[in-house]
Amino acid sequence: SSQETGLIALAHVEQAIERWYERQERAAKEMVIQVGADIARFGDDQSCTALRRESNFIDPLRYASMEDTMQTAGRLAGILHAHPEAVCLVDVVGLGSGVVDRLREQGFAVKAINAGERTDMKDKSGELGFVSVRAAAWWHMREMLDPSSMANVALPDDPLLIGDLTAPKWTPTSGGKIQVESKDAIKMRLGRSTDSGDAVVQAFWEGETTETETAVVQAEAEYRVED
Repeated sequence: SSQETGLIALAHVEQAIERWYERQERAAKEMVIQVGADIARFGDDQSCTALRRESNFIDPLRYASMEDTMQTAGRLAGILHAHPEAVCLVDVVGLGSGVVDRLREQGFAVKAINAGERTDMKDKSGELGFVSVRAAAWWHMREMLDPSSMANVALPDDPLLIGDLTAPKWTPTSGGKIQVESKDAIKMRLGRSTDSGDAVVQAFWEGETTETETAVVQAEAEYRVED
């Protein structure tokens, strides 16, 4: 927890867990505003869903194994139907694209994240950029959990989540950008994918619209005009 190369401090995660226990009854009455979904399929990884409420409170994480993408889409559709104000954020790299397409077909609010895409965003200081959207999203989670942010994030006491959030390392590049350790490298160290961490990071992501997302929105608008 004290390593300078660690992205998120264990102490900050533990403080967020303490806030969760203090606020769980009150937060249950709040609106769900964002749903982060990390999509897996068959294999060792698990699909994980994180529901974020208005006060930056995360509900107990929901896990699912051995689902195909249509089953995952159906499960997310049920959540979005119950919480119509919420937006679902899904990484479209790999299996997520099919889930995004199916949910959009059903009229749900879904934001596609391309974790590997470039971004012009800067950190809180305005001095450092990011090598990818994934690096920006994870750094944003770090800044949200920092006590100085006053975001008052509340996280469930989930051992997998604690391990996932505190596992990644980061390095500055010579170009003045932040690089976060790759998912493959983390998986080699942990012996598993950071499914829960990715879901929570996505639930808090409020970054710029990526090039991929812009293209999708434009295509859908053109289709509606032609229709």
